[in-house]
Amino acid sequence: MRFTSVAACGALAAALIVTAPSPSVAAVDQELGVVSWGSGSYGTLGDGTTGDTSTPVGTVGIPDGVTKVSAGPLHSLALTDSGEVWAWGSNTDGQLGDGTRTQRNSPQRVDGLSGVVEVAAGDRFSLAVLADGTVRAWGANQFGQLGIAAGDDRLVPITVPGLTGVTSVAAGGAHSLALRVGGSVWAWGFNHYGQLGDGTFEDRSTPAQVKGITTARQIVAGGLTSTALLPDGRVQAWGFSEWGQIGPNTKEPLPVGISISNVVFIAGRDRHNVAVRGDGTVWAWGYNGNRQVADDPEFRQPVPRRVTGLPPGIVSAAAGRESSLALDSAGQVWAWGWVGGAPYEHHAVPVKVPGLSGATAISAGYWHYHALAPHGFSIGLTPATGTVLPGGSVGTQIRLTPANGYSGTAALHISGLPDGVSVFTTKNEISAAAPVAMALRATTGAQPGTYPITVTATDPGGVIPSQHAVYQLTVSAEGTFSIAFAEPFGTVSPGETASTELVLTPLGAFTGTARLQVLGLPSGISVTLSSRTIGANGPVTVDVHTAPDAPQGTFAVSVSASAGASTSTALYLITITGGTTS
Repeated sequence: MRFTSVAACGALAAALIVTAPSPSVAAVDQELGVVSWGSGSYGTLGDGTTGDTSTPVGTVGIPDGVTKVSAGPLHSLALTDSGEVWAWGSNTDGQLGDGTRTQRNSPQRVDGLSGVVEVAAGDRFSLAVLADGTVRAWGANQFGQLGIAAGDDRLVPITVPGLTGVTSVAAGGAHSLALRVGGSVWAWGFNHYGQLGDGTFEDRSTPAQVKGITTARQIVAGGLTSTALLPDGRVQAWGFSEWGQIGPNTKEPLPVGISISNVVFIAGRDRHNVAVRGDGTVWAWGYNGNRQVADDPEFRQPVPRRVTGLPPGIVSAAAGRESSLALDSAGQVWAWGWVGGAPYEHHAVPVKVPGLSGATAISAGYWHYHALAPHGFSIGLTPATGTVLPGGSVGTQIRLTPANGYSGTAALHISGLPDGVSVFTTKNEISAAAPVAMALRATTGAQPGTYPITVTATDPGGVIPSQHAVYQLTVSAEGTFSIAFAEPFGTVSPGETASTELVLTPLGAFTGTARLQVLGLPSGISVTLSSRTIGANGPVTVDVHTAPDAPQGTFAVSVSASAGASTSTALYLITITGGTTS
């Protein structure tokens, strides 16, 4: 082709809502998407598969402009800037709100919801806050966690009666929390361990105010616990405390203080909690069986411990089943404990999540994780420089490297071509799976000099800003002839042969012939020349053969011509499709 010029929740889970951007993370101009990694069981990654991955992938199908994501144990919710809610993962109890119990491996819009400003994914149920301050709920309802009498699941959203003025919600194992304007906290659902904070151990199907808290600024619902952050940086918690999540007692039906101060963000799950303090440090307490709290062999950690090994400037955190996450002010995500992925890995101290940058928020399910980040990419050229004689050609390969799960296709544009130089590419668009070969050809009238040729790749949807790479082309004045392939590209399957012609262009008074030599052939490729010499009187046919087991990819075949002190080299780029991965 010619081409010129993230809140975890659940029965043994915890609700954590993440919002983009976090106050201390620099906002980006790009719209944000959901990036996922960890366990893909039940479709929890939302990438259309059920496979595990340690490298973040893009969750597919959600319109860009996601503002919040909440991970439950085995399902997740995303909220867009248009007020739509999208859900994916396990759907055994209707927690995806699509009227079915069908598992979804990629996000589906929750019908009947609009004007949503907050979401929370619990253990097999979901909550949403509308702009008018009312709450919708759907999914499992064994204990009245949907705000109505305990009983059958609800497969589509219903209104939680008696709640107005709500600003945020949290969904736990089988209980729900709501934060209302002014800072009061309201709770309903399962209460056998006092997680509703009303001083009793009786379940409630209608919201009741948590006693003793009137000015909360953030709420978290664990599997059997609840936690609130107060404006002065203090933390209070209530419910089950087997592993020291709350204090020395097993059950706490009323809020009690946690021995930590100056907290700006809290996260939690069924057995441990994580807090970010105003100085950017991270502290954790509770169950520590896989070092998700501290690098210490003691399983029970009832007193908050500082997490070592993190960079300064942490702005938010998330708690998984046996792992923890932290987000720093540079947009990097850190993980420790027993971390889901391919394979699952144990990290006693935090490690950076690979392939993820520019994140603004995080969330954790049981073994899957989400971040809000701009899906992005970069492009590169190999090689990035080349020299050509007038009448000759030179080639390079353009590669796209995705970031944050980017899986799209970008349009290519070449600019900066000097007079007398034309460009050819194998395609006019590029993706991570398909590098593009580019050849530059100089006419006999091309002026000697060095020229920066700019390659620009732009996502067709306009969500990704354009990315650039520069090729430094030198047109040389030295030489008496040049050679070039008439067609510089070929595409074949393994075992096939591509044919092209090599042409010599005299420079000045050259009238002789030049000796041809094939240089450095890639594995699985051989070349046959119709003649070992070439002159201006006729082309030489070049057959490029590929072996039956040749790997797929694009490879450069280099042929040089020499006569006396003069040498010219031409590149032929062959693409092998359908072979083994190289």
